[in-house]
Amino acid sequence: MGSICPNFGKEFTYLLSPSRKNTCKLLYKLNNMKKIVIIVLCLLSSVFVTCKDDEPFEFECTDGVLNFELLNDELNPQVRLKEIGTSSINSQIIQSENELYKKLEIVFLKKKIDFDKKSLVVISFKTNPPVSVESQSIVADCNNNRIQVTAELRSASIPVDAVNCVFAIVPKLKSYTIEFVPKYIK
Repeated sequence: MGSICPNFGKEFTYLLSPSRKNTCKLLYKLNNMKKIVIIVLCLLSSVFVTCKDDEPFEFECTDGVLNFELLNDELNPQVRLKEIGTSSINSQIIQSENELYKKLEIVFLKKKIDFDKKSLVVISFKTNPPVSVESQSIVADCNNNRIQVTAELRSASIPVDAVNCVFAIVPKLKSYTIEFVPKYIK
């Protein structure tokens, strides 16, 4: 079963398959010197191959409605701020995964945020009674480096102080002012 294949020299061997007598499976045997040469060539070629560095993603602002995604695909995800600000409305832009877990308590993150191309806008606001977010929209004002987040809110029937949040995953933002416009619905 281990005869030398006559057409290919001594470095090739073949095995006859019992089911197909005419089939010749070739197994190439390299000696150690050839293996070393191939490894050296691969290493040298990888040294000379250069890759173009990826340029950082920049948001090209256009005035008007800004497309966004919901955190965990929910208007009211089970996420809380670790530190609540002192003013009645606080807004921030989270730019990295490290910052995300430093500032937010997230029990379960359904999908990873690509922070190279996206930012997470977080708006926290204090109300009495608590509210739930029914819908939200974002409008960009490029000339003033501002985005306006509008949220339709429905009040709960329990008269208790609460800190509520609105989240939106938007194209990568650098230094934009966030304006929050709450609209209460019945």
